[in-house]
Amino acid sequence: MEDGAFGLSISLSANNVYPEECIEVLEVVREYGGVFHNHMRSLFYTLRDAVRETIMIAERSGVPGVCSHVYGRKYEGWGKPVEAMRQIQEARNLGVEVVADVYPWPFAACANALSLFVGGGAYDERVHGRLEEGLTVEGMVRDLEESTSWMGMKEELMASWEAENEENERRRRLLWERSRVEAPRTRPVETTPVIAHSKTHPELVGLNFTEVAETLGMDDWLGALRRVIIDDGGATYLGTTMTHEEDRKAVMSRPWTMFESDSSMVDRCPPQPMIKPVHPRGSACAAMILGRHVREQGLMTLEEAVRKMTSLTAQFHRIGDRGLIREGMKADIAVFDPKTLKSNASYAEPCRWATGISTVIVNGQVEYDEGRHTGQLAGKVLRLKR
Repeated sequence: MEDGAFGLSISLSANNVYPEECIEVLEVVREYGGVFHNHMRSLFYTLRDAVRETIMIAERSGVPGVCSHVYGRKYEGWGKPVEAMRQIQEARNLGVEVVADVYPWPFAACANALSLFVGGGAYDERVHGRLEEGLTVEGMVRDLEESTSWMGMKEELMASWEAENEENERRRRLLWERSRVEAPRTRPVETTPVIAHSKTHPELVGLNFTEVAETLGMDDWLGALRRVIIDDGGATYLGTTMTHEEDRKAVMSRPWTMFESDSSMVDRCPPQPMIKPVHPRGSACAAMILGRHVREQGLMTLEEAVRKMTSLTAQFHRIGDRGLIREGMKADIAVFDPKTLKSNASYAEPCRWATGISTVIVNGQVEYDEGRHTGQLAGKVLRLKR
């Protein structure tokens, strides 16, 4: 905080951090006037408990808090974000400074289906690409095709999943005993991720592995997944879950919800397919909101959407000289045509830029103009001013 941090980002989703610990650490953040973001403990059936926990941390610590990525995971979490919005509004009515953020993309973190079969490491490590060096898509597809190595890959996946389940149950018990916080049980691997992109089986997009097997008329979901990966030549990408559009709309439309991408933009993508694919949300979120949800669906006004992307975010994080076009403010400006703005990124082409944006100004310098980068690098590290 002395160096200018805006606050603290915490993740309770691993069930190895207790709320009391967060409150204690946030005492320092409060002294400096900072905020905290919470990657919540659950996006499943216990989403309401996770939101309640975040509200409690904000209230007891006195630090403004963000419920990050408020969405409900497929089936058991669907509908829960609507209830979560009521919880947050009730807390705000009582004076607790808590808000939410969300991105509009239907699939969460992106992974190649091959990553499930990498030996060693937890599921989360595989999904997020912390994989052994030297792995190639071609080599792993060959291993899947070879029956002996395939059996070993199946056994490794199920053994690691079982070990993770046991560890998560241990953490869940300790969490309840110590803090009376209810965390979700680990879901079976066959019903957790969903197909986000398949080169040869587009009909499978949005389905979990059990549903994939049913669609292909197979009893073995692992065998079904193997078939799809081989058919795709390794171009089978997963989302850790699939969110419901009505839930996303309910969260996006709240006046105190900020927009985020939960990802970085990549200028040039490596050749496809990739062991660790790029999520298209890094290139698609702002244009998707302004194009689809504002222009096409009328979910909110253009002015309101822009406010959520700019001044709301700046004001919540205590950035006093940005977020508005006003004399004395820093000139961070994007010039776009609201009638033509369109997101073009997809899982097949995740790095395609949006169209309809003519100019981008950063700190008063034109960095992007009429389809080209000007060579200016005017960005600066932002720090919290006391």
